[in-house]
Amino acid sequence: EVLRGPNIKPLPVAQPLTDTMELPCLLKVGDNITTDHIMPAGSKILPYRSNIPHLANYCFEVCDPEFPARAMAAEGGFIVGGANYGQGSSREHAALVPLYLHVRGVLARSFARIHRANLINNGILPLEFANESDYDRFDRDDEIALPDVRREVAEATGKVTVQNVTKGFTISMNLSVTERQRDMLLAGGLDAVYRKQWALTMFTRAAVKAMGLELLAPDDFAWGITSVLLPEGVDGNEVLRLAAEKHGIYMAGGQDQLKGRIVRIGHMGWVDWADVAAGLYALERSIVDAGGYIGARNYLEQGLAVYRAALEVTPGTPVSCPAVR
Repeated sequence: EVLRGPNIKPLPVAQPLTDTMELPCLLKVGDNITTDHIMPAGSKILPYRSNIPHLANYCFEVCDPEFPARAMAAEGGFIVGGANYGQGSSREHAALVPLYLHVRGVLARSFARIHRANLINNGILPLEFANESDYDRFDRDDEIALPDVRREVAEATGKVTVQNVTKGFTISMNLSVTERQRDMLLAGGLDAVYRKQWALTMFTRAAVKAMGLELLAPDDFAWGITSVLLPEGVDGNEVLRLAAEKHGIYMAGGQDQLKGRIVRIGHMGWVDWADVAAGLYALERSIVDAGGYIGARNYLEQGLAVYRAALEVTPGTPVSCPAVR
């Protein structure tokens, strides 16, 4: 359990990118909007840097004092900005607070580099006008739709269709992201990536224990890789060979005194639960074929139950196996 004082609040959590969006324009601002415009600094604000709900009361205060209340009431919307949106400091609160206020995307002529990255880290779409004059066609309170946004982002088209429902026109906007950033937007930001990484770690460790195998690091362990001690008499090199040749799964072995005694299962980066499940199955079958014994036959079911439970907790919170029928 994480003990927090009364002025320390949990961070807002972004949601995975939906198939479509239709939300209002909550605010329209001009060129060279700084992170100070978005989230002011100073002695009035600094004591509350760990209290995002309180900081939200000051978001865009210098541009429109009514913005926070309007955004909270709308429960989702867009901001339209000019050139060099988000210039100034690398202040992460300038993305965290809009996330708390349910901002789902920013449509701008251009973005300051660091702020653009911070938006992506928090699952907020940074869309750039392909034709800068289209900026003038949008106003506050216009209803804006992204009718096919998840598919367009997933397929890496570099374009997102944007409809101004209020005024009845459609434009194509640019989305310039790396593969890693694209996956973050689809998942719902960097926090969602960390949550998934923790869940994959819990999945792997729970399934390995259900097999009756021993973890090399039972307590202090990394999130990206799980090292498994093999049963006595089972040759680790043979397990690796069988996994590769019979199942097309490539795992790493040990080095020095651990060579032939352990198998290392990687689950870092853009690995999904199905990849981990395939690796665990290949490990189980290869150990049996190499002359070893495996315990519970429902090890994948137990591991997936832990995976689902781990997705619901703060990353780093241990999860035990729920009852599995």
